[in-house]
Amino acid sequence: MAYIEKLKSGAYRFQAYDGGGKRQRTTWQAPEGLTPAKLEKELARRAALFEEQVKHGQAADCTMKLSDFYKFWHDKYALPNLAPKTLYTYDILWKRVDAQIGHVRIDKLTPSRLQSFYAWLSTEATQAVGGYKNPDAEKQAARVEAAAAKKLSPKTVHEYHRLLSSVLSYAVEMQFIPENPCSRVRAPKKPTAEAYSLTPEQVGRMMAALENEPLQFQVMTKLYLNTGMRKSELCGLTWGAYDNEHALLRVDCELQYLPGSGLTVRPPKTEKSKRHIKLPPSVVEALEALYSQQQAQKAEAGEIWQDATPVPLRREFMFTNELGSPRHPDSFPHAFKDFLSRAGFSEDEVKSIHTHTLRHTMASLLIEANMNLTAVAKRLGHSDASTTNRIYAHAIDRADAVASDVIDAALQAAVKGSGRS
Repeated sequence: MAYIEKLKSGAYRFQAYDGGGKRQRTTWQAPEGLTPAKLEKELARRAALFEEQVKHGQAADCTMKLSDFYKFWHDKYALPNLAPKTLYTYDILWKRVDAQIGHVRIDKLTPSRLQSFYAWLSTEATQAVGGYKNPDAEKQAARVEAAAAKKLSPKTVHEYHRLLSSVLSYAVEMQFIPENPCSRVRAPKKPTAEAYSLTPEQVGRMMAALENEPLQFQVMTKLYLNTGMRKSELCGLTWGAYDNEHALLRVDCELQYLPGSGLTVRPPKTEKSKRHIKLPPSVVEALEALYSQQQAQKAEAGEIWQDATPVPLRREFMFTNELGSPRHPDSFPHAFKDFLSRAGFSEDEVKSIHTHTLRHTMASLLIEANMNLTAVAKRLGHSDASTTNRIYAHAIDRADAVASDVIDAALQAAVKGSGRS
C-alpha cells in the first residue's frame, strides 16, 4: 500500500512508486468531524486507490491552479462539446469563481473550501447589474443600489456548483486529481418552483385580444401556445420545415443570440428536441395566411429581400421583418409583454406571465386532459418523461385528483345500479 505521512498542516501525503521507479505524491485534507475509525478507513481507501492509479500510470502530480485548469477545460472539453450559449453563461459565472478561489491548486481544493465559497455566494455575493442603460440617471442609480442589496438566489448558487462539478469531473477524468471534491460537498438545494400556467379565463382573454394584433404576432403566439416550442425554436422555424399537406411542423434548429457573436442557427439542445409536431386546423389556417403575406412582402421588396441579412442566416424563415431578416429571439418576449398590457391584463399578471408561460400552459392542459406523459414529453422536446414529470408535478397532481373523483363517481353509480346502498 502507498506510504501515508501526516504533514504539519494537518493534511496527509500519499507516496507510491510507478513502474519506472519514479516516486509519485499526492496530498489530501481530511474533512472535519471524522471519527478516528472513519479517518483510518478513509486513509486506507485513498492510499489503496492512489497506489492503484500509480501502478497503472494514472496518477498525475498536478500543481495547476483552478484558474488555469478552467482554461484547459474550456479549450479541451467545453468548446467542442457544449452549446455556445451554455459556455457563454459558464464564462460569466466563472468570474466570481476565479476571483475567490481561482488561485487554489486543484489538488488542494477541499470540500470545506468549496463549502465556504458557496456560503460566500449565498451571503455576500450580489447580483450583477451590467447590460442595462437608463437615460434617467436617478433611476439607474436606484436600480444599481437595489441590485447591490440583492443576494444570489439558491438557484444561482446551485449553477455555480454544477459548473465546478463539471470542471473538476474533467480533472478526475484526465487523471489530474483522484476524486472530485464537489461530490463531498453539501450542495445548495435547487428550489423546485411550480411551472406557472395560464387559467382558462386568462387564455380566453388572451385569444380574444389576439384578433386585434398583426398577423405575424398572432401566428407566433398561437404556435407557442399550441406547440409549446421554446422561443429559439420558434424563431428558427423555416417554411421548409412546414408540411401543410399533413399539418406537421419539423423542429430541427434554433435561432440563438450571443453577445459578441450575434445571431446563429444551431441544432436543438438535445436529439430528443428534434421532433415533428401536429398542428390543429386553426393554426394551419393562420400559417397559410402568413405565408401569403410574406410572399407579397418578398415580391414588393424585390432584389433587396434579405439584402441586410448575413449570408449564413439567409434562409426562408417563417418570422421576419419586411425585408426578410429573421426576428431576434428576444423580440417576441418583449412584444408579448406589451401585448398583455394592451389586452387589459393587470400589472401583476403582466409581471408573472412570460412567453414560456405559454409552453407551461400547453403542457398543463394536455396533462390535465389525461394525455400520456410520454406523448407530452415528446411534444415539448424533453429528453425523457421524468423531466416532464418533475416540472409539471402540480398538473399531474390535479389530474390525479380529478381521476380520483371520476373513479369514485363511477363506483358509486355502479353500487346504485346494483340496487345496493
